[in-house]
Amino acid sequence: MLWERQAGKSSTMAEFALYEMLERRDRTVIYGSASLLLAQEITLKTAIRANQTIAQQVESDAAVLKQFADTAQSMIDAEGPRPALLQPPAKLVVPAAAPCQGRKKKSHLEMNGRWDLSWPDADDVSDEPDLEQSEERAEPQVQFKTYDASTGKEIIGGYGASAKNISAASFAELFSQQRLEFRVYHSTTSYSRTKVIAPNIATARSWSGTVLLDEVAFIRNLRELMTALLPVISTDKQFKLILSTTPPEFDDTHYSFELLAPPPEIKFEPHPEGNWYMSESGVRVHRADAFDTALAGKKIFDLKTGVEITPQEAFSRAPNKDGHRIAHWLTWMLGGSAACDLLRLRTAQERGAGQSQNFQINSDADMVTGLNWLASAFVPQGEATARQVPRVGLGFDVATTTKGKSNPSVLSVMEEHGPEWIVRARFIWKTRDPEVANQRLSSILDTIERCGIRPRGLAQDATNERYYAEQNRTLFRRRLPVILVVASQAVDKPGLDKPTNWKEYLGNQLVAKLDDNNLTLPPDEYTRTDYRLVMKDRGKFVCEPNDQGMHGDCFDADKLAGHALTTRSSRLSVEALECMRQMVRETHTARVVG
Repeated sequence: MLWERQAGKSSTMAEFALYEMLERRDRTVIYGSASLLLAQEITLKTAIRANQTIAQQVESDAAVLKQFADTAQSMIDAEGPRPALLQPPAKLVVPAAAPCQGRKKKSHLEMNGRWDLSWPDADDVSDEPDLEQSEERAEPQVQFKTYDASTGKEIIGGYGASAKNISAASFAELFSQQRLEFRVYHSTTSYSRTKVIAPNIATARSWSGTVLLDEVAFIRNLRELMTALLPVISTDKQFKLILSTTPPEFDDTHYSFELLAPPPEIKFEPHPEGNWYMSESGVRVHRADAFDTALAGKKIFDLKTGVEITPQEAFSRAPNKDGHRIAHWLTWMLGGSAACDLLRLRTAQERGAGQSQNFQINSDADMVTGLNWLASAFVPQGEATARQVPRVGLGFDVATTTKGKSNPSVLSVMEEHGPEWIVRARFIWKTRDPEVANQRLSSILDTIERCGIRPRGLAQDATNERYYAEQNRTLFRRRLPVILVVASQAVDKPGLDKPTNWKEYLGNQLVAKLDDNNLTLPPDEYTRTDYRLVMKDRGKFVCEPNDQGMHGDCFDADKLAGHALTTRSSRLSVEALECMRQMVRETHTARVVG
């Protein structure tokens, strides 16, 4: 659900939870509220961007759920003796065969005084109730109750004099403490439940059932959370995963941008039922912006006069135009602190399809596969003139441990063709044995040399592993120049506006190639994720490792390979080495002739 702000996302998610509990006996539904994460993990600045304090965000969401808890039983009673046939909030479901954009929905329906956007086709049976189960439900009345999960005490429910309820403040306190549990009793011994909790990665692997995640753009580690959730959801075809959100504000590094943003060529026409589209990640998204919701009956009033206004008038009077575009027009705006622009990165990867490759090395067989591919990618010796032999540089980012997470080693093989850099291949591995790493480096060099190519140099990161780097320089210097790079060392280059170090200098050099559309990259998700982890903070490159230990290692290996191609000392060393070899050959020939 990609809906504008204040369009009823949270209450619709709650209604979907109710539908799931009514349809399935003993079903568990997880309602993950991002506002609970705000109170636990996310800084106050994030909440302020949404024009709310953390306390206000929690209170707002608690109020929505309190209203749901107070009215759920009346919703069930209104359905009569067969509440199991209650229609789902089907705007969240689209048939697999249905087109996503411009799809005609059924007529607009009013639901408890709120507007509803879309309903599935009548022939969609993917979420039809289990009629056999419905027939087995002999209870004359299904009961909805709200419990304090920590004590098992009923806090809302019942009828007449025995009815229970609590104040809004007490309800909000239970919500903030993740102690809320909604139950639908199918009998005295059988009930389904919805647990209202913060969507934490640490607990996600233990969830089982349908999962509803509200305001996913506020979940900082959404990528890792989805990685943990998908194996759980896929164990049962009846389990569902429903997300709701508005676009993240000026942060195209957030995973929701990659997961849910529409293809750039799609144009949306206002429609009272909203619009369906397929995101580039293959996720079906129901979109309802301010123009859609206005046609569906949602009203907007001027803050000063109280007069009803149109969505366009609301925009013209908004003090923060870009923020309004995001929150109400659902515009996915590029921005944030990512060092690498998402669209330019996508272009560089699309260009690399079929000519660039990443290889995850977990065994010798993986290494052989990568070497064979690399050999086929280069022009073999004897089939090319000297002009066709590419200039090749190697970059080696050595494995380290950052914040308790082991990062992989990456060897990047890069070609230079005029102004363009092509990352031909990367070899990625994890090992604590330097001998294994050196054997792999040596086999890569052997493969390149058999293709008639002498690399311009090997640039290796020596920031944390200086001793190992010095060993490698001694080991490989007979084959090619080895340039050791210490990230914190100052760079003395003519034309620099201000002092810098090798980390910033080489990072800026690689990003400039990307921005100038002169960089070709492997088209895999690993590369995209790795490059997007790299951030710019006050002019400096920073990177936080993700749960897989990725730490911008491909980015670092590529910038080192570019350094091996461009550093002047590398070229002079190669030329000097070639001259020495030529002199030795001429001397040997003269002795033979003499």
